[in-house]
Amino acid sequence: ERRVVPNQAKEQYRLTSREVEIVKYISEGWTNKEIARHLQISEHTVKEHVGHLLKKTKTTTRTGILAQIFQDT
Repeated sequence: ERRVVPNQAKEQYRLTSREVEIVKYISEGWTNKEIARHLQISEHTVKEHVGHLLKKTKTTTRTGILAQIFQDT
């Protein structure tokens, strides 16, 4: 089941539409490689987006990103 990123989180962390997309796939347990293949972008680009998400949410793990984004849902 795909979770919807709350608007409050989009605004609070100033997420781009691509970052929102990446968060949705992370929440489904997809790997960077799977995300890259699905979005037809390089795995390196996915890693860059994940890095931005880590920085914006001030976390160090993919699980931490989800905890911050979905903390109030």
